[in-house]
This record gives sequence, structure tokens and C-alpha cells, in this order.
Amino acid sequence: MNSSAPSTMMNASVVSPSDRSQRCLLQAVACGGVFIYNFRRSMMRIERAVVINRPVNEVFDFIAEPGNGPRWCHKVLSVEQVEGLGPGPGSRYAVVHRPVPGRPPRNLTHFCVAWEPPHRVEWREDDGTDLFLVEYSLEATPRGTRLQQRSEAELGVARLLRPIFRAGIGRDITKQLRALKRLLEAGS
Repeated sequence: MNSSAPSTMMNASVVSPSDRSQRCLLQAVACGGVFIYNFRRSMMRIERAVVINRPVNEVFDFIAEPGNGPRWCHKVLSVEQVEGLGPGPGSRYAVVHRPVPGRPPRNLTHFCVAWEPPHRVEWREDDGTDLFLVEYSLEATPRGTRLQQRSEAELGVARLLRPIFRAGIGRDITKQLRALKRLLEAGS
């Protein structure tokens, strides 16, 4: 074990995947036979929330089904399930998305890493350039459901450009949550 590794990594194998070796050391954690990279450096966190006038179960069921993504996320072009039976533990999806306007679409691997219906679902998204852990947390409120999206990202861009990309990602998440709110409140 590398002596400079954080103490939280004591029981994990530290690896440096070939396509990310120059950017940061990653902690590999086995999860249902799939490796999840828990990145410690070069990570950015973006959080946004919205209150949707619908019951928690209804909001969870909609957002936990990746096939609904193109209906509320304009950057998601298509979604196809490639492993698992419906959403949930062990599910994996092939997604085509366009993260940067004017650039070609990218293929993305999207799989479930946490599943706690109807209060939390977490996805790992990797397109070979960028890596995201996206957590949706839901709680009932007097007005419906408070949905919070927390995204932790390791981006394949120069450090100098990260603040620009962070602002753009934050704007995109805000737009997506507003679109989701309109869709669900209109009766989807």
C-alpha cells in the first residue's frame, strides 16, 4: 500500500487505470463484480435541488429508470439496458449522450451503485473521458418531494478549464431538474 494513500483506503487496492493514470490515483472497490473508482484528487462536486409537487414514490420510480432520461435530460440521446432486469442493483446501461454542445456524441456506461427505494439511487457514469458518480436523494415535503442531485466528477479536461466546465455542468443540472419538475407536475 502506498504510504501517501489516505487512511480511508487502508483495506482497498489502489490502482491507476491506464486511461486515467496521469490524472489521479483511484481506489478500486468491488461492487457486484464491477469496479467503481472512488476518486480522491481532481474531483469536483456539484449539487442542485428542486421541489416537485408529486409523491416521493412517483418521483423515485421515474428518475430511477434510466430509459426516462431522454425525456428530461436534453443531453441523453438514447438508453439501452445491457445487464440486469429493470433498474436497480446490477443494472447496467449503454447510453449515448452529447455532454458538450457542438461536439460528437459519446458512448457512456451507466450502472447502479446504490439503491434505496424510494429515497436514494446512485449511478456511476463513465464515457472514457469523464467519470461521474451521480446520487439522487429524495425526501417528502409538505409540497411534494425534494429531489437533490449530487454529482462528483473527474473530468478529462485541463485544470485551467475545470471552473468553466463546473459552471456549465451546474447550469445543465439546473435545467434538467427544471425539465423534470415540469414533466412530472404535468402528469408525465
